[in-house]
Amino acid sequence: MSTKEKILDVAERLFADHGFASTSLRDITAEADVNLAAVNYHFGSKIDLLKAVFARRFGPVNAERLERLDALEDPDTEQVLRAFFAPLFKRLREPGSGWAKFMQLVGSTHSDTNDEIRACMLEQIRVIAARFTETLAATLPELPPDVFSSRVHFVVGAMAHTFAFCRHKDMPLVHQLPEPDAILENLVDFAVAGMTAPVGNVVAPG
Repeated sequence: MSTKEKILDVAERLFADHGFASTSLRDITAEADVNLAAVNYHFGSKIDLLKAVFARRFGPVNAERLERLDALEDPDTEQVLRAFFAPLFKRLREPGSGWAKFMQLVGSTHSDTNDEIRACMLEQIRVIAARFTETLAATLPELPPDVFSSRVHFVVGAMAHTFAFCRHKDMPLVHQLPEPDAILENLVDFAVAGMTAPVGNVVAPG
C-alpha cells in the first residue's frame, strides 16, 4: 500500500470514529506511521485531506450511479431511488474495504454544523444530485415543487442517518437487518412510500 493510500485509510477511519474537528493531523500521522511532511506533500491541509477522502470513494460510486440512471428507460420513482442508493450499499458487501467507515463518515458529515466540512462532501455530489433530482421530479409530476423539495430533504435525511448508523453496535437495525441488501430494500421501500404519499392538507399556523 502506498503512503498516500495509507494516509487516506487512516484519516477516513479516524474522521468517522471521532469527527473531523476532534481528529488532528498528529493523530493521523501517528496511526499511519508517517511524518507530517508526507501529509503536506500529498494533500496539504487537513481540510484538503478530507476532500481527498470523499473524492476517492465518491468517484466510482457516482460513475456507477450515472450508469444505472442512464440505463433506465421511462424510469419510475423506485428505480431512480434505487439507482442512487444501491452503489453505496453494494460496496458494504466488500469485506475489509473500509466502505462501512466511509458511509459512517458520510452520515455524520451530512449533519455537521460546520459549512466548510459539509461542503467537502457536497461538492462531490452536487452535480449528480441535481441530475437525480431532476429525473426523480419527472416521475412525480403531481407533486407541488415545495412538497417535492421537502420530501427529498426527508429522504436524504433518512439515507444519511442509515449511513451513519447502519453498522453501529447500538443501532437496533444492525441486529434486525444485518445484511446490506436488507437495509437497502427497507430504505428503498421507505423512500418510495414517502415520495409517493398523497399530499395532505397543509394547515396554516393560527
